[in-house]
Amino acid sequence: DVLNCIDITGTTVRNMTIQGTGAGTGSGIVYDSSVDTPADNVFENLLVTTNGRDGMRLGGTFRTIINHVQASGNGRDGFRFARSVGSSAVNASMHGYNLTTNSNTGVGFNLGEASGAVGLRNADFYALVGDTTTAGGVAVYGSNIRIFGAHIEAAATIAFLYDSISNNACYDCHAEGPTVTGFDIDAQTTLLVGSSTNGVTGDAINVCASCSEVTIIGHTGGTITDANGGATVFGSSVATGTTK
Repeated sequence: DVLNCIDITGTTVRNMTIQGTGAGTGSGIVYDSSVDTPADNVFENLLVTTNGRDGMRLGGTFRTIINHVQASGNGRDGFRFARSVGSSAVNASMHGYNLTTNSNTGVGFNLGEASGAVGLRNADFYALVGDTTTAGGVAVYGSNIRIFGAHIEAAATIAFLYDSISNNACYDCHAEGPTVTGFDIDAQTTLLVGSSTNGVTGDAINVCASCSEVTIIGHTGGTITDANGGATVFGSSVATGTTK
């Protein structure tokens, strides 16, 4: 890893390029917890690029602020907010502003790491932009995560994935093709407000068969597939029915 900090609190990383070799398993920025919880760290005005693994990986941090950071050309995820490797602690109370990903091999914004292993809770993100990812654009595996404004373009499979965990919301989020699915909802109590899609080859929104309490307000573009009626749709420009 280029910058690896364990149990560190109260730091500011600002105004620099963090560049890897494009090979190996190292990440650009890694903050993790072993015994103590890393808290009150700030990351601002950074370019994190060509690392073998993730651009930025945070594990078990608390009250983190990330502002104006770009992650590009990394070997796995652009941003990965996961359970701590050392203590299994969960990231919480995080705020992200003006974050950009481009040409990462994995997911652009991995918010929680993986289904069934929540890595992020209670976080707000403002103005996310993602372009050209081999996997997905935004993958939400945490809970109580709110996104205010996101534009995801050319995600190979899914622009926005909501998987397993509940109580998440996305406001004014747009999926631009080419991609197969705009929003794949596989979680309870998910809220989409003002979502839109363009150039998506499959479903604009796909709601899983076991999902309930999904609310979609003011969606435009494409079709909403909701086989078992788990979603309530208001003010959408698409038709209603099994495929809404």
